This record gives sequence, C-alpha cells and structure tokens, in this order.
Amino acid sequence: MRAEPLSISVILVHSREGSSNHAIAGVVVDTLCESGHKVIFHRLYAERFGSNLPYAGIARDTRF
Repeated sequence: MRAEPLSISVILVHSREGSSNHAIAGVVVDTLCESGHKVIFHRLYAERFGSNLPYAGIARDTRF
C-alpha cells in the first residue's frame, strides 16, 4: 500500500551555490518529487530573505 502524497517544505540557508549543502538539498527535493510528493523548495539567500530579527520584534515572553 502506497502512502498518500505529502506537501513538504525544504528550506536551504546557504550562501554559496554549488556547495555540498545545495547538492544534498537537490537530492532531497528530487527524491521527494520522484516519490510523488509536492515539494516547495526555498533557497533563502537566493530569495534575499532578511535573516536579521530586530530585538523589538521578539515577543516579551519568548524563552531562549
């Protein structure tokens, strides 16, 4: 019996294209897609994601 396809997010945070992290993420995405899953692949550096969270943006009850 085959499992129902899933929606899966793969998030890569690495600045250098061609890195081993990019290669691993590519294999993961390809394997999931070949298995019939819906994959959303985010490369945060390529998307110019702002990774700095200002101190004022942290909720007061946040625990680290």
